[in-house]
Amino acid sequence: MLSTPSVNSAACEMVNAAACREKIALRPIHAESGEREFRVTSSGATASNPGAVSIRFGKTAAGDALMCIRQAMHDVLADEPDGRR
Repeated sequence: MLSTPSVNSAACEMVNAAACREKIALRPIHAESGEREFRVTSSGATASNPGAVSIRFGKTAAGDALMCIRQAMHDVLADEPDGRR
C-alpha cells in the first residue's frame, strides 16, 4: 500500500507479515535541491530488538535517475501477464 505523508514523499510496504516488515520510502533531501533519498527498511518481530528498524539500502538520487528506475519498472511490469503484476 502506498502512503503519501507529503506531496514530495511517499512510502510503500513491500512485506507486512507477522515476523517481518519491509518498506520502501522516497523523500526529498532539503539540503540538496532536486535530490531524493530512496530507502529500503526492515524490521522483524523475532529480532533481538523487535520493532527496531534496519536500513537495508539507502541511496541519494536526482529526479532523472528516479525517472529511469520508474521507466525500468514500467517496462518489466508491462511484459508480465496480468495475473502476475
